[in-house]
Amino acid sequence: MTDITEFKYGSSKKTYLSAILGLYDGSIISYVLGQSNNNALVFTTLEDAINQLDEEQPLIHSNRGYRYL
Repeated sequence: MTDITEFKYGSSKKTYLSAILGLYDGSIISYVLGQSNNNALVFTTLEDAINQLDEEQPLIHSNRGYRYL
């Protein structure tokens, strides 16, 4: 499963956490922090997850936000 969470800090700053959770054992397979909530953040997270899983072929489920279409 994957989604992006926005964190606000300071007077007006934001950072975004994109993470992929493995449903097999509940572990975090990949996560990336970024300053922009965009497709590049999603693709970086997915690429990292694929590299972590070696030969496995994961199924990805998201809330179908615009970055995942």
